[in-house]
Amino acid sequence: MYQRTHVTNGEQTATLAQFLRARYTAALETADRFTLQEVARLTGYSQAYITQLHAGSADTAVPKWPGERAVAFLQAHKLTTTEIRETAERYGLGNVTMYLDYVRASVPLRVKEGSPKVKFLGAVSAGRFGAGFADDEGEYVDIPAHVLRHHDAADIFALDVVGDSMISDDARGAIPPGSRAYFHSLLRPSPGQIVCCRLMARDDLSVVKVYKPGLEFTTLGSLNRKHRPIVVDEDNPATLEGVLIGVSIPF
Repeated sequence: MYQRTHVTNGEQTATLAQFLRARYTAALETADRFTLQEVARLTGYSQAYITQLHAGSADTAVPKWPGERAVAFLQAHKLTTTEIRETAERYGLGNVTMYLDYVRASVPLRVKEGSPKVKFLGAVSAGRFGAGFADDEGEYVDIPAHVLRHHDAADIFALDVVGDSMISDDARGAIPPGSRAYFHSLLRPSPGQIVCCRLMARDDLSVVKVYKPGLEFTTLGSLNRKHRPIVVDEDNPATLEGVLIGVSIPF
């Protein structure tokens, strides 16, 4: 188990851009390390633009982004949801605060203290390619008791969702960024169910999508219509990691 890097607010982090630079530098020496390339792939921007954001333009650009993209951007800097809210309040990111409030209202399920625990495998993409990095971090997190009902905890794993491809007009079926999703590793998916898959031809990136099997190929779709479906076939193979059995918010 490792401890997260905390960069406190001080003179050296007087602006959002300075805070992000400090966060990036501090994380390089910890298990929370990340690259600007990862941030770029997660947000859909170029690495050069991410460098510009760190250089100073984040202070004016990020507050104008859609809330879900700003949250994903901060998540890519390995901030927890609590840290994201604190950062939003500190630097006046109203778009982030409003989005987190929306998530809290849309996904009312919360985990109570003392709930059963399941394996936590990091973050997974529900958006642009490149956000998926579901890796075994050797950590366990709480799961709502009713989600675990009729299942063995050893067969379930949890992932934090980043990206906006699983947002829909019907909040009851959506998986907004910042939420925590629980998957069963042994269930066989039915058409239309939400699954976690690892894309072998895309550097083993993990994604959360809607399972749509066909005779010649399988389609992994999104709830958000602006995202194109992923076609799985011999040229673009994928492995099934798990079937969604529940969603909660970790804040």
